Amino acid sequence: MFADKVKNLLHSFENPVVVDPEKFQDPLAEKVSWQGMGKNNPSSTSTVLYEREPGVLSYKPSMTGWIFSLIFMLTGLLSVVVYFFVPVTGNAPKWVLLLVGVLFMAAGVFIFFQSSRIIAVDENLGLFYRGKKAKATMKSEGSQNAVPFSDIHALQLLLRMSRVKSADNRPDRFVPVYELNLVKADGERVHVITYSRREKAREDAFTLSDRLHVPVWDGIDG
Repeated sequence: MFADKVKNLLHSFENPVVVDPEKFQDPLAEKVSWQGMGKNNPSSTSTVLYEREPGVLSYKPSMTGWIFSLIFMLTGLLSVVVYFFVPVTGNAPKWVLLLVGVLFMAAGVFIFFQSSRIIAVDENLGLFYRGKKAKATMKSEGSQNAVPFSDIHALQLLLRMSRVKSADNRPDRFVPVYELNLVKADGERVHVITYSRREKAREDAFTLSDRLHVPVWDGIDG
């Protein structure tokens, strides 16, 4: 019982807004979960929605995403160069430089691939998909990486709190983020992307709504 109370407390903290699904005037809205799926860190600073080709909306890395990944990779590369070519004085072990360099380069590569991962709404295929091989992905029934337009009932927007780890042993902090999810006709949800800015989340949701011809269930404000 105590564990259930703790779990409910965490859910209420992570999902600070209670959504009234009746306002959407759709029985399915009252059946689906309105708790955050908790998937992915905010991506709206590193990706932008654009028309990749006629009939295809896709997310691509923004300049911010490129800069962040480049900064991490260059910082890591500099640490590796110092490790191999520059004498280091002091008590700190030199191997720390190599470790820091490798970690920063790995983080830079991770940021780049996360921000450049293909997420697309393709009117030509009638398909929402994630990844490069859309047609191959489409063959996997029930896959969360490919959803036919005919299975998409609505777009769901909601607010949740995301944990951000702090440096220097300071306590972690929580920031509001905005999830965009697909709601399938059977009530299953598929995560699309997580935003750090409310206005951008709404703007993209309604842009996608026009292409998918489905409503937006905006539960950000309850």
